[in-house]
Amino acid sequence: MWKGISRYALGVMMGALLLLTACNKDRDSYYIGVSYGNIVGNADSYHIVIDEGATLYVVENASSGMEVQDGQRVMANYTILDRVETGYNVRLNFLYNILTKSPVYLSQLTSEQIAELGNDPVNVRAMNFGGKYLNANIEVLRKDPSLAHFINLVVDEQRSDDQTVYLTLRHNAYGDPTSLAASQRVSFDLSELVPEGKQQITVCVEWTDYQGIPRQDSGIFTLPSGTL
Repeated sequence: MWKGISRYALGVMMGALLLLTACNKDRDSYYIGVSYGNIVGNADSYHIVIDEGATLYVVENASSGMEVQDGQRVMANYTILDRVETGYNVRLNFLYNILTKSPVYLSQLTSEQIAELGNDPVNVRAMNFGGKYLNANIEVLRKDPSLAHFINLVVDEQRSDDQTVYLTLRHNAYGDPTSLAASQRVSFDLSELVPEGKQQITVCVEWTDYQGIPRQDSGIFTLPSGTL
């Protein structure tokens, strides 16, 4: 399923474009898009390489209050002003920091670290592959907004092989009562899961939702070109 979503996003103006509006009487058009990507540069001068491969060159910045650093994972809301050879000149409307992690292996953890992964439920609102990442929009039930929950993607080493990797989404709420729904976006770097010499692998993700129902979804993850 995720592979199909990724191809669709690639075909919609290289940026999961959400809205088309006329901007003036000359019939120029501005495209507003929302995309995952990574910062290249620093706070003084940066651009964003989005998962679909294009580069967003920030020529107007309405989100200048957020500090950024090279390599930072973000979600950008932007208005395309015009197209250039390698991407787009954009007005950056909003910028959101995205929690970025790598999958963990139980064999590399202590018993205390394994216990801290937790077994609390989690709802998955959406998942898709983008670049070298699995992007997940998850929902947890919580009460204390100041208490950070712990989210991880754990490799099932016993079931995984060089064709398919099985992953479990683990959540530790640290006893936070299940009162209000809160969403969280996280990107997991899957590049190290692809066996050496291969370009793709089947990825199967499992989790348990708040109704106690085991869930599963899967797709074919392909490394971006140039990362083999």
